Amino acid sequence: MIEVVENRRQQLGALFEGAQGGLMPDAVLDGCMGRALADSDCPKFVVLELPAADVVILGGDLNHPAATKYLRNLSKVTMLFANAPDFEKVTKHIQRGK
Repeated sequence: MIEVVENRRQQLGALFEGAQGGLMPDAVLDGCMGRALADSDCPKFVVLELPAADVVILGGDLNHPAATKYLRNLSKVTMLFANAPDFEKVTKHIQRGK
């Protein structure tokens, strides 16, 4: 995952249409807080992190290998939001046994 600089975050907005999390996705995309991580320069999977609040907002393809790796490596209890209908099924499969 690569960190997306603040002035390029707005380009990621389409991956978060319909995402839950209130104003938090917009705050990160606007560069006001948190950080954005993408799987590549032309991302299919993106993570918006708010570390101070232990909040992660997932956007894009949750079946992408980068999504699996990111979710598998979560090391602490984190509030997760995503705009994918199969979000719960995917995360339960990846986090099985944790």
